[in-house]
Amino acid sequence: MTDLAKRFACNPILLPNEVKPSIDGLVVECILNPGAFSFQGKTWLLLRVAERPQQWEQTIRTVVLDPGTAAGLRILELRDLVPRHIGHVGVSTAGVGDGNHAHTTGNSVIGAGKAVF
Repeated sequence: MTDLAKRFACNPILLPNEVKPSIDGLVVECILNPGAFSFQGKTWLLLRVAERPQQWEQTIRTVVLDPGTAAGLRILELRDLVPRHIGHVGVSTAGVGDGNHAHTTGNSVIGAGKAVF
């Protein structure tokens, strides 16, 4: 099969460390689906950016929507958690805890930790 695309010899033209995260505390993990176009005599580049919060020992951090902040996002932290305390216990219809089924008899468990808002 012939490749019809003319690839730029100096790819990649952008690296994750060259893109500023949307808020402090996030890390740009990768850049996806870049596309270039011309508009009003200028060349523009659109791309998707995958970000994640920086992680630390004994802390789980995730991004949540917060309309009260300038960016509309903030980082929620759960501290002092031991990873084995977080999980989902599923029970099948036969009453067997296979972890593949979540019914009314199932349990979602988050261990004793402190949510930081």
